[in-house]
Amino acid sequence: MNIKFSGVLVGMIAVFAATSASASPRPDAGHYEWRPGVQAPGPRAPLAVARRVWVPAAIAMTDADVCQSMMTAKSGAMACCASHSS
Repeated sequence: MNIKFSGVLVGMIAVFAATSASASPRPDAGHYEWRPGVQAPGPRAPLAVARRVWVPAAIAMTDADVCQSMMTAKSGAMACCASHSS
């Protein structure tokens, strides 16, 4: 019975290690930062506690995305790229 228990224990540890490793975010995909908590109104309200939150990294925009997003307001022509300017 002791051998079965140790086998089950090793199996559970292996499954836990595999799931926690795959669930962790990549280190280059963002970072953690502290954000202030929301304090409830009232004289006996508990103090606001800062929370640690995961902030995903910003997605780099390609040149094509930048050109499409930079439209001039009056003429509607794209002014960011020489190939698109009229």
